[in-house]
Amino acid sequence: KEVGVNQVSDKGHIKGSILFCGPLNLKDTVGTKTDNKYLKFFVNTVAWSLTGERNWQSSPAIEQASLVDHLTKDYPPTYITDANSYSFEDQGIAFANKLNSLGVETKSLFFKNSTKQINHEYQFNFTTDEAKESFSLTVDFVKLHM
Repeated sequence: KEVGVNQVSDKGHIKGSILFCGPLNLKDTVGTKTDNKYLKFFVNTVAWSLTGERNWQSSPAIEQASLVDHLTKDYPPTYITDANSYSFEDQGIAFANKLNSLGVETKSLFFKNSTKQINHEYQFNFTTDEAKESFSLTVDFVKLHM
């Protein structure tokens, strides 16, 4: 209601949520400093697209784009994954932890403790074992919930 979008599906209609490598809590991104101009461009472009405002850091829309704060026990079962490089892994982990704390069935795959660099949108590069593992978990999740 706050963002002017009407609910189009009945409660319980959505059977599951699959989240790949996305920003889930833009508030955590505000004020982040980096010398990497490509990462800075990437984050600014993504945040601008989600809030609709070029100066997204000071936008009230940042609250709505920070999904962790809006989770409830009614969120559908979720499979969530993210890379450990040039991505939003910490936000994904926080999202998964919040879902778990609410009792929402959650399956996750993260690489925080891996010494290997796993890049943003890794799950689409099927030449890697990580993408194959994510694909297998995705298929299992879909079979279970859809």
